[in-house]
Amino acid sequence: MNNQAVDYKAIGQRLKKVREENRLTQGQLAEKLAKPLTATAISLYENGEREVGLDVLTEMAGILRIPVEYLIKGKVEAPSINVALRADKDLENNQKAQEEQ
Repeated sequence: MNNQAVDYKAIGQRLKKVREENRLTQGQLAEKLAKPLTATAISLYENGEREVGLDVLTEMAGILRIPVEYLIKGKVEAPSINVALRADKDLENNQKAQEEQ
């Protein structure tokens, strides 16, 4: 992540909020990671005192069942109507192709 544009304090605040909503301690979240960390490391992330890598942030988002975009930006933007329509058309075309087989 680009260090100049990343607000690690805000990411940490959102991480803490979601972790607590999931009723996990810092230690429990740390242990669930593929490469386990310490509760202290999670605390440093939550306080914005340590930069968290995108790989770890993505894994934590998966554990907490939220989009990583929420942790980074504080919001999740809905896809544009064009993206939704294109996905719907692709699905329709895929179904037609399967029916023809």
